[in-house]
Amino acid sequence: MAAEESTGQLTIGELLSEHTITVKVGPDAKEYYIHKVLLVRHSGFFRGALSSSVFQSAEDGVVTLADIETGTFDGFAYWLYYREMKPKEQWNEAYPPSRYEYASYTNGSLCATTRLTHWYVFADRFLVPDFKKLLMGVAFNLFEHSLSWYKDVIYAWANLPHNSSFLRLVVDAHCKNWDPACDFYEEQSDIQALPGPFLYQVMRRQNECSKKGELCTLREQSEYDEPSGHEERRTN
Repeated sequence: MAAEESTGQLTIGELLSEHTITVKVGPDAKEYYIHKVLLVRHSGFFRGALSSSVFQSAEDGVVTLADIETGTFDGFAYWLYYREMKPKEQWNEAYPPSRYEYASYTNGSLCATTRLTHWYVFADRFLVPDFKKLLMGVAFNLFEHSLSWYKDVIYAWANLPHNSSFLRLVVDAHCKNWDPACDFYEEQSDIQALPGPFLYQVMRRQNECSKKGELCTLREQSEYDEPSGHEERRTN
């Protein structure tokens, strides 16, 4: 990979001359030293926090994200510098769980859907459209044969806008891949806490497929593009 590509169109020499800011992540405030120019270029949140006198972050060069998992931020930071994701097979080792403790966490697909959900919520919350676009492509391939843990369904519906294409993909993947045996590994409390809108959309999708006499499948990948102007609406 060329240096210009790996640093978001900046050469290594140019990047070394740029300032870094400190991002404190998680309850233990793990410190990351990230080049400001990359954060401002790719994230609407950081662009505002580091460019406006309204925010203390712009004054002291420190941003605190106490409610973000370090594994989630590690993935974002890797993408920020390399503009790609590590292979899914490396996610367990590179981004170990800190809050989720599933009985089958070592199952690659299940771990991947959890990590992917947290990355997507992060990209949506901090307004990183290019990261979201990449993650949606990864999610489309992953959900062809996988579905979300119910904990992740609950988390996604609590943290994404109701018209998010990621939620639509989660619904379609559930309709395509769910089997009663899947619930054996789920906690009863999570089953009972499933969001009503999720259950309604699953029933609606199943009904659509049934009327056509078809099995539920994922839609064309282009149908999961975020609505036009999505990022702008979130910044208003």
